[in-house]
Order: sequence, then C-alpha cells, then structure tokens
Amino acid sequence: MLFKGAKVLTKDGFKAKDVLVSEGKIVEIKDDIESSDEVFECKGLALLPALLDVNILPKDSILNSKNLLRTSQKALKGGVGSLYLSPNTKPRNDTEAINALVKSVSQSETINIFSLIPAFNENGNLNDISILYSGNPKSAIFLDSDVESNLLYQAFLYAKMLKLPLIVNAFDTHMEVGLAYESPFIRSLGLGEISFLGQLKEIAKIAQMAEFLKVNVLFSALNVSESFKILKESKYLFSQVPLPHLIFDETNLKDYDTRYKLNPPLLPKASKDALLKLLNEAYMLTSLHSTVSVHLKNQVYEDARASFDSIEHYFGLAYTFLVKSGVLSLQDLLAKTSKNIANFMGLNKGEIAVGKDSDFMLVDLESSYKIANPASPLDGLEIFGIIKYMVVGKHISKI
Repeated sequence: MLFKGAKVLTKDGFKAKDVLVSEGKIVEIKDDIESSDEVFECKGLALLPALLDVNILPKDSILNSKNLLRTSQKALKGGVGSLYLSPNTKPRNDTEAINALVKSVSQSETINIFSLIPAFNENGNLNDISILYSGNPKSAIFLDSDVESNLLYQAFLYAKMLKLPLIVNAFDTHMEVGLAYESPFIRSLGLGEISFLGQLKEIAKIAQMAEFLKVNVLFSALNVSESFKILKESKYLFSQVPLPHLIFDETNLKDYDTRYKLNPPLLPKASKDALLKLLNEAYMLTSLHSTVSVHLKNQVYEDARASFDSIEHYFGLAYTFLVKSGVLSLQDLLAKTSKNIANFMGLNKGEIAVGKDSDFMLVDLESSYKIANPASPLDGLEIFGIIKYMVVGKHISKI
C-alpha cells in the first residue's frame, strides 16, 4: 500500500513524503512515488512510528483473553503498536499454556502483544527460564530486586547465557512499609512514608552485578532523580521513566484522592521538577498503565489499589506535557517511546525507515480533545495530537 502525502519527521523537521509498504515492511520513502498499489491519502497527517510500552498490566491484573482484548484496543487508541505484559498477573505468565494464550490474542488483534519472562515463580523459586525463552525470543527477563542474592545471581546468569536483557523493579519492600515518599506534605496527611533509599540502594546492588557480568539491565518505572548518578557509571544500565510522575506530584493527593494512588508513589514537587530536568538522560518512557475495577479504587486511601489507566491517551499525554511544553523535542520523545525500546528488545521497529516494520500512526498534531472521565486522574485535561489511524504490520485500524 502507498501512503501518499504524509508528513514524515526528518532531522530537518517535517517533510511531505510518500511511504510505500509491502508485506508489513517499509520498502520506499520518497517525495513522490508512482505505484500500482492501493493508495491511502494521508492528507497532511503526521506519519510517526507506533509507540512501544513495557511492563503493562491488564485490568485487575487478571490475565485472560477478554482483558487482553480490552487492553489492546486501548493501546491502539493511544498510539501503541507493541506492548509487553508484566508477569505480575493472575495467573502468572510463566507457563507455556499462558504464553500460548497471549500469542493467540496477539495474532487475532491488530497489535503486537509480548510477554516478559518472570525470573521467579509465585513461590519465589527460579523459573525454568530457558523453556519460557523458547516461546519468547524477543523478550526480556523480569525480576524484583529484593530477593535472595543467589537467586538474583542465577537470573543474571540465565540472562547472560541467553543473551537477554533484564528488566528490574528496584525497590526494597522489606526496608519500609508506607504509602508515599517522605515529605512535610505527606506527614500533614498522616500517611505512612517511605524514603528514596529503598530504590537507590537496590539500584546500586543491581548495578554492580550488571557491570561484573556484562548484562544489560533496564530499571522499570525509575522515578528518583538521584538514581541517574548511579546509571551514569555503567554502559549496561538503562532507565525507564513513568510518564505520570512527570505530570502529577504529591499535592494531587490532597483530600486523599485515590485516583492519584500509583506504584511507585507520586513525587514531591521539587523531586518531580528534578526528574523533568534529567529527562534527556532517560532511555525510555512508560505509560505505567494498569487499571482496576472501581470498587477496588473507591476505598479509603490505605486500602485502595494503586493504578493508572492511561494507555489510550499515551501519545497525546506525552506530546502535550513534554513536547508542547518544551521539555523534549518530538524527535526525542519518539526515541524514548519507540526507537530505544525497539532497540533494547531486539525488534525491527521504532523508526520510519526503509526496511523497518510498518508499525506507525497517522496523527493530527494540531487538533486537541478533552478527556471526560470523572473516575480518572486525567479528567478534564486538554490533549493535543489526535490519532486518526494505526498501521501495525499489514493491518490498518481507524481510531
């Protein structure tokens, strides 16, 4: 198919281009292409690489076909063409049967769904990672950092042997039990506090192991700006920053509003501003998408489930709050939401270039819409960048 008259982002800004796609690949990009293929008139819409998102949870963390379908439909609306599921689901995606379910839904939908490989089973023992890897060659091993040292070492050895990256949730859950980061504001609310040390010390521990074994490690949902000092010390360390922590801060928790209860918690304003200043150093972003039933959210703050239902607005949120506000260029945003993730996971995606998979979105960057959902922390926000069509491989979806 020939996509005619699209605006393609180059190093010199947007240029009017024709993009020819065949068998799920981009085969030609020129000012004017003559072809007998079916023509799709882009009418000046921006043609941008589809986003990728890593460590996504389905509704209530329940892994079934219904929830996967619902999540994939939301993802398409937000510009996401490929997503990686968190292994922290019920049931866990650590059996061949569950992996087969994920593959079946992925093949039936117009989106790529992959599973992260859990290093440990629900009893805390090491999984047979090599078997899980055989069904997920374009994946990564996922683990929580606060486990017994020998188990951690064995997971690293698997990653080295299989030449897979590790994705690590770095936090010591045994050190502190709290609901928000320590600050005068949180103390005024009377909420239990945690310190940044729970993340920092775990990152330092993982960093030493990664450097010694020469294994690439991505720190999932890293939100403490001081962590970047540690990451600079090794070429094997990569950061994933959650988008909501760049938009909201702890003051949104006033009146104990459970819509803003996230994991990890929102930051004090000064810490959020420090994270924004270091954003150019971040390797990738995440929507931090997870969603829960209303009855699990509408409880007293201590008992409410942490969640952030955001993936259907992912591109618009990132474009509005990071590009329109001048924090990042559009080129940098697309690198952190698409190109860098594809490179890290070993996928042939993330760029509008000849030879790459034809995973892209057609976007009206000038138009906006308002989110109307009182149950969401995003309610009332004006979002720029309306996605009109998603192209994933051979499939075109009108949004």
